[in-house]
Amino acid sequence: TAEATLVDNVIQLHHATLVSDGEMTAQGTIEFQELTLGQFDIDLILDNFRVVDNLEYDNMIVSGTPHLSGTITRPVVTGTIQVESGDIYVENAIAPDFEVPTLSQRDLNKIEQVFGYRVTAEDTTTFVLFDALSLDANLDIQRNTWIRQRTNPEMAIQITGTLDTFKEPFGDLQLFGTIEVVPERSYIEQFGRRFDMTAGTITLSGPPEGFRINAQAEYTVRDQEGGSEVTITLDIQGQQGNLELALNSDLGLSNADIVSYIATGRMSNITLGVGRDLALTQLTSMVENFAGQELGLDVVEIEFDVETGGTQLVVGEYVSNDLFVA
Repeated sequence: TAEATLVDNVIQLHHATLVSDGEMTAQGTIEFQELTLGQFDIDLILDNFRVVDNLEYDNMIVSGTPHLSGTITRPVVTGTIQVESGDIYVENAIAPDFEVPTLSQRDLNKIEQVFGYRVTAEDTTTFVLFDALSLDANLDIQRNTWIRQRTNPEMAIQITGTLDTFKEPFGDLQLFGTIEVVPERSYIEQFGRRFDMTAGTITLSGPPEGFRINAQAEYTVRDQEGGSEVTITLDIQGQQGNLELALNSDLGLSNADIVSYIATGRMSNITLGVGRDLALTQLTSMVENFAGQELGLDVVEIEFDVETGGTQLVVGEYVSNDLFVA
């Protein structure tokens, strides 16, 4: 909805509202020369507004007070934007771009012949507003924002921090800065086991998918023979598609003993059940991932108690940015 008046060749936008889950309101002026939209000068207020929802950026909710200027074909956005929540799927962000086919006049004639529909230039011309956008903004990321990967190694990393965001018209989005990993619910899966993040940072110096991670995670297992707890640490360094993972333990175990403890809770001289247990946890991971997507929850975990043989299902979701319920 909008309320506006035309004064000479300027549209005075008194109040406009656009709803997408949340709300975006606008106020300002638009030049309107020769019945054509010209220069914008508009202040925006975003209140939990869903700005994008696709395979790469799932349900991204933002707030803030950005400023819109430029023209409809060369829009410019500046200011501060706060990311309230959302999921970034890195495996989808690096998917190859497919070339848009160009239809020849022969193709257009064939379409008309087969379907009885005359194709015009408007039918074969596309314009994507984000492609033409010029962006220079501060991005304030709240705690209910996640970087997720469903391919090996599977990960769900909760992030918070501030980034500088830039984009030239018809250029790629560029992010610069360092954000923190929130350890409470962040994890990475390796060897079929879920390692809980204890600390980490993610550094960006260009395209979002080119982030560099430096993080640490832990998996604690109770020794099935002695009863004591063994903490396995996993160091993660590198970039998407080229992660370096290193295993260590608080007892200085060999790699063979570490893998055996992860799989069975025993030293490597007792190897029965390693393959079976690893396969079981991989299957569990697939079930958790599917259930999380279908139910729309932030956390779905299936935990096995090796002492009692029992199974526990954990589900959780953010009620607000400051309240997580599980």
